[in-house]
Amino acid sequence: YIIDCDLLEKGTSPDYCGLPPDEVYKICPDAEIITPHSLGEENDDIAYNRALKFIERIKRENDFDSVIAVVAHGTFNSYLVSAALGFPFKENFNFSHLNTGVSLICYIEENGVIKTKLKYLNDISHLGTIHEI
Repeated sequence: YIIDCDLLEKGTSPDYCGLPPDEVYKICPDAEIITPHSLGEENDDIAYNRALKFIERIKRENDFDSVIAVVAHGTFNSYLVSAALGFPFKENFNFSHLNTGVSLICYIEENGVIKTKLKYLNDISHLGTIHEI
């Protein structure tokens, strides 16, 4: 498990940088903590660029056979999906993300061209019919 402060929710207190490492290791002894840091004041452009940097790093550090689960918060997930799909951030637009909603984005290489595929967005079928919208 990798814990990365770059996945904190937009609007998190500017000086919050998560639990102290010793507390994290009590909960998850195998965790790898990417250097905790505070986010500072953040507007939409800064949050989108944070998501874009994260997505670029994930793509750079992994190959096409990798399967990576990224767990973040609802509002920040909109920035992540936009960045992962190569969409520019648009003010007053976001992707719907319900609690525990699952999205799958794949990067594949076909004939030397990297393609991005959104397989599904905000799937909550694992919650059963009681949570249907």
